[in-house]
This record gives sequence, C-alpha cells and structure tokens, in this order.
Amino acid sequence: TSSQASSQHLPVGLHGDCARMASQNTFQKVFALSINLVLFRPASIRHSRFVIFTCPRHKLVKNRTLNVLMNRVLWSLEAAFDGINPVGPMPGRSSLLKHDADRAGVPLTPSHTQFALTEIRGDWEFHRDLWWTTASWNGNLTCFRCPCVAKGPEPLLYWNYGDSSEWKHQEFGTEQFIARRLRTRNLCPLIKLRRFHPSILRWCTMHTLNLGLMFTANGGSLILLAEELQYFGPGTFGDQIDRAYQHFTSFCRSRKIQHSQPPFTRKMVKKKSGENLFTAKAYNGRVILMWLTHCLLDSEQHNPDHEILVLTCAAMSSLAKFMALMEENPRHLTASAAQSMHDAGFRFLNFYKILCLEYIRKGVSAWLLKPKYHVFAHICMDALAYRVNPRFTHTFVDEDSMKWVKCISARAHPRQRERWVLRTTKLRLLSMKSMKSRRTRRSRQT
Repeated sequence: TSSQASSQHLPVGLHGDCARMASQNTFQKVFALSINLVLFRPASIRHSRFVIFTCPRHKLVKNRTLNVLMNRVLWSLEAAFDGINPVGPMPGRSSLLKHDADRAGVPLTPSHTQFALTEIRGDWEFHRDLWWTTASWNGNLTCFRCPCVAKGPEPLLYWNYGDSSEWKHQEFGTEQFIARRLRTRNLCPLIKLRRFHPSILRWCTMHTLNLGLMFTANGGSLILLAEELQYFGPGTFGDQIDRAYQHFTSFCRSRKIQHSQPPFTRKMVKKKSGENLFTAKAYNGRVILMWLTHCLLDSEQHNPDHEILVLTCAAMSSLAKFMALMEENPRHLTASAAQSMHDAGFRFLNFYKILCLEYIRKGVSAWLLKPKYHVFAHICMDALAYRVNPRFTHTFVDEDSMKWVKCISARAHPRQRERWVLRTTKLRLLSMKSMKSRRTRRSRQT
C-alpha cells in the first residue's frame, strides 16, 4: 500500500458496529466505535478492545454525526503516528484545551512508541455509513473497492471473475476511491490520513461467510440431502429435520465439538420469501458446515452419478477447506498458504455459480447469487496479494465487545448510557495498568 509507516510503528485498528437492545416498548440500536492494538492479544480478549464513542443509532444523521467524531479521531491518530501528544488544536478550534496544552509535544509513551492505523473493520453497513459511498449492496454500483456493477456490461458484473472480468484488474487506489466512490460533499475526515489507502477497509469474513454465503450453502445442502436424497429417511420435512438434528448432535458428540445450536426447525431453513437459507449463529454455522460436508461426502459414495450432489459436495468441501486453512494458519501467511486459500475460495465460488444456474433451471430458490459473493472474491484476492490471514480481520472478538457495550447500556439509565460505557472503559484501562504494576513488583521480588 501507500503507507508511510515504518517497521517501528505499532498497528492500530478501528471497529464500528451496532448492538440491538430491547427497551420497555420497542427495540433500539446502539452504535459503538472501539479502538484496539492489532497485535495485542491479552489472556482476556475483552481487554484488547476499548470503546471510544457510543450513541443511539437513530441519532446518527447520515455520515454527518460520524464526521464530527472522526475529526477528533483523525487529530489523535495523526499525533500518534508521530508518537507525541498533539501540538496544534483539532479542526474547528482555535487553540488547545488546557489539559491538552499541558501535554503538547510530550511523547505518548516513555519509549516514544509510534502508532499507525492499519485497519478499519466492520460490517458492510458500517463502511457505508462511515464513508457514505455511492456504492452499496442494494444499488447497481455494488462495491467500493472496484468498478463492478449488478447490471451492465458482462466484464464488470460482480459475479464475473473469469478471464473476461475487468473489475479484478481495476481495484481502486486512493485517488480513484475518492473520485469514483465518495460524494463531493461531507467527506469522511479519515481520508486525510497521511497513510490512507482503501486496502485498510477490511471486509469481515464472519459477516460475509458465517452470516452470509454459509446460510445459502448450508440451506441448499440440507434441502438436497433431506428432500431429494432422503438421506435422513422418508417422511415430512419436519420429521426429516428432526432426525437431521439427532444426526448432527451425534456427529458433534463423537468428535467432541461444542456448539449451542438449538433443534432444527422448518423456519430455520425455508423462509417466507421461498429461499432456502439455513440461518444460525456464526460459530454454529461453521459447525453445521462441517457436518453437512461429512453427510454429502458419505452420500456421494452411494450416488456417484448424481450431478447436483457432486457439485454441492465439491462446493462445500472447498468452503470447508478455506475455513480450515484460515483456522490453522497464523496472521502472516506463507506464499503457499496464501495461494491455497485463494484457490480454495475461488473453487467454492466457481461451484456456487454453477449450482445457481442449475437451480434456476429447476425453478428452485437455492444457491442464489448475492453481493456477498463478490465480497468473498475480494477477501480471497486480498489474502493472496497482502498475505494476511482473513481470520485476523473478522469481527468475532469485536462482536463480543459489542455484547459488553450492550450489557452496560442495559443496566444504565437511558440518559446516562454513553457516559457509563465510556466510564467503564476508562476503569478497565486503569485496572489493567494497576495489574501490570503488581506483576512488575512481583517479578522484581522474585
């Protein structure tokens, strides 16, 4: 990328998301922005995320509210890049506040550590709300990282990644991102970062796969096994998924796999829209993927000439291999690991597209193409280009932090929620500092 950071800079990440809270009469969403040191992984992972802003979702006006916040974040990050406290006032003010003026120019740490923002994580909705891009999952301009479209010339279609694809070779740099995907007014202040590049906008594999394409893949696979192949025995669909759940629990018990999946129901798979989506929690979806892949491989041995079964088995095996490669590799990938991950991901996408066409011919709503299909292609390409494991930019840990924000907000008075969340975050920092002091004293005594 175009980053000006040196090898001495510590990477910093930002994450934004909304938590859904149940109030007395209705549901309310609470937005929170947290910061973390990317390489800091303490024993309690919750101690690696620190909330710096929270606000009810309905009070965010387009990206205007976040722009005010990001002015402050930009001011702080620019100073942290140099490793010192800010020496000039933040945008919109004529001078430093008294407590900021007292620390102006003083190193942030005794060792003069410098920090650089290397990733902005979140779901697609957060990226859209933060940057207010002209591209969205429900528009013709689909992606903010490339010029792909939902309808238009075939080389630019978001699901076309073959030899005729053009978007694969036209990923945006900083100038193109600003010119072709941002609006002319109310730009996000983070665009002024000295080392900004669109590659720091990280796609989340949890939202893309576990809460996206995996719903489609698991739903299509279960319908195939239950209704067409009668893998779980004859009877109504309700009877079949009851036996399927018994088979699933036996599979997990024999391999000592923990899960929190409740019994399967018809509503989990067959939606009112007519589409077959197997919805489940993110981790449970991963376990269901393993189980369905095992069932498909077993069924393929008895039905080797079943075309749809062979294609489904190949697709699920490729996705399972991609997930396994993510889980077994460290943050920085070797060239061979990155290539294997890239190949497994695109093999899944290839079989996914073939299955979509096959089911369209049959008139069945399964394996439908969606914008997250395109996002997963970007994740595979980034893994090969930057050799960074996508597992380390997913938001499982950040979602746990959001659960913490939700718990604090639920116990606080509605008018004091934001103050209580930030106060508790500050207390957590102070407790970590005191714990470090105690450990230092004990190590010196021994």
